[in-house]
Amino acid sequence: MYQPDNPNHDSDFPPTMTGFMVNSHGANLNAICYLANGAGPHPTVVLLHGYPGNEKNLDLAQAIRRAGWNVIFFHYRGAWGSDGEFTIKHCMEDIHTVLDQIQTPDWQTRMRIDPTRVALIGHSMGAYLSVMVGQQRTDVQHVCSLAGANMVNFVKWALETDANHHALEADLSTGTALGGKTAADLVTEIGPALATYDWHTNIAGLSGKRVLLVGGALDTTVRNEDHLLPLQADLNTVENVSPDVVILDADHAFSTHRLALADIVCTWLNETT
Repeated sequence: MYQPDNPNHDSDFPPTMTGFMVNSHGANLNAICYLANGAGPHPTVVLLHGYPGNEKNLDLAQAIRRAGWNVIFFHYRGAWGSDGEFTIKHCMEDIHTVLDQIQTPDWQTRMRIDPTRVALIGHSMGAYLSVMVGQQRTDVQHVCSLAGANMVNFVKWALETDANHHALEADLSTGTALGGKTAADLVTEIGPALATYDWHTNIAGLSGKRVLLVGGALDTTVRNEDHLLPLQADLNTVENVSPDVVILDADHAFSTHRLALADIVCTWLNETT
């Protein structure tokens, strides 16, 4: 007979999953929380998907919950059925909204959250957002980038030639996942304010935080030499930051190393508590 993941789960406060809506700037965002076993309060991960978010990393959410953390996953404004318009600015605002809610007694009671132990974990564009927002939040102690993409790099490249711009349009085709938004919208938003949107600009904001960078050696979408390694170099100049860096023999979605990825992330989380 099959056994439960945790045969000693708390019958009064068992692990579970709940769906709910988050109101961010007047828009309702689709969200779910994977609640960890026990009365808690539990440390909590906010898990951020990429552009457009075909890989949602919900296997990581399950693994992280088994490791004793809550996981909150949501879709940004204009993404995958959430209300509103998708923009990078709105994504960052939405993350701030979720983090603000984590600091409220209501969420702490309903989701058994320890507001002093909060992590941002993102994949690709979600990793970019983790770094950007993590720089701005004193209530986020841990920032994890999985195949992190500095979105400014793509925009700079697209602005060099029309051919590059067209190539980016083809590479970042999103269908209806982001409400019809395209790479052209990304260039229009970020292009006039490159420094504002560059994760290197305010890198000192990660001082004192634990940072994990995971890359794929076979990743041709977000190459380590263009994204992870420059970020690592910058972090090495920041006081009180010593980033943990792991390069797996994997593609952008870590398709061949999902179990290893879960082990790396969960071990890192529980080493930092």
